[in-house]
Amino acid sequence: MIGAARRHGAAEGADRRELEARGWRTTLDYTENLQRSRDGRLQHLQVEWRATAERHDGHGQTTILSARSSSVERVWSRLLTEADLAAIPGGTALGAAPGHLTGPSTGPADPGERARVLRAG
Repeated sequence: MIGAARRHGAAEGADRRELEARGWRTTLDYTENLQRSRDGRLQHLQVEWRATAERHDGHGQTTILSARSSSVERVWSRLLTEADLAAIPGGTALGAAPGHLTGPSTGPADPGERARVLRAG
């Protein structure tokens, strides 16, 4: 179809689309760590998704959020929650002062889950 808009990441879920609709620029990274025994057999596979969102407010302030989880759905959900909390006037989801990187914000259900907020002005 000529002139049809091309849509990247359509299968990545509503949370990422919601972040982007709110003006956040997003990225997603995937890593896996294969742990093998001495004889080469796979013993454990550790999967980690890392999502980052960045937004400039037009007044010289940049907010960067990041989250990680073993599930792509959870990482976007976690990042959307952090964006909601970061929008509260006078604070961030993590209670971070401008220019300070902190985390995790709330006790994650999965020990691999973390979220961070960085505000720089």
